[in-house]
Amino acid sequence: MSRREDGAATDDNTATNGDGDARQPLLVARGTGGHLVLWEDQVWLIKYGLFSGFVNRFDFGLGKINKSIVIKQISSVTIVQPMLFPSFITFAYPGSPASTGNLMRDALAENALLMNFFDNRCFFELKERMDRLRREHRHHEGTG
Repeated sequence: MSRREDGAATDDNTATNGDGDARQPLLVARGTGGHLVLWEDQVWLIKYGLFSGFVNRFDFGLGKINKSIVIKQISSVTIVQPMLFPSFITFAYPGSPASTGNLMRDALAENALLMNFFDNRCFFELKERMDRLRREHRHHEGTG
């Protein structure tokens, strides 16, 4: 499932830009709390599912359901792997919620997404690709 710029969800992995041009994401990583869609210039955090519904229904949620972050603005991508709590991925960017040290709060923040309980290879691949894209963006800004 992906989202179009107008916010509508589609079942395939294409999305339209403002010109109606369809493009494919670089990677989609599905986790317990939703999924991440990596594009050349941005990452989408799309939170959904039973867990996210429960969190938002009882007002435990601390952030938005869907978030788009421009790659150039991301200063770090961190995968947190606590012993007794599901792993989660967080993104730091100007204006993002600061880490509180409270695992539950940090995992449910608008700049975080709960990963799977067992196989998280796609999240580690996403982090590697994002780190590479961030370096490329910095390199192009330095030469441009």
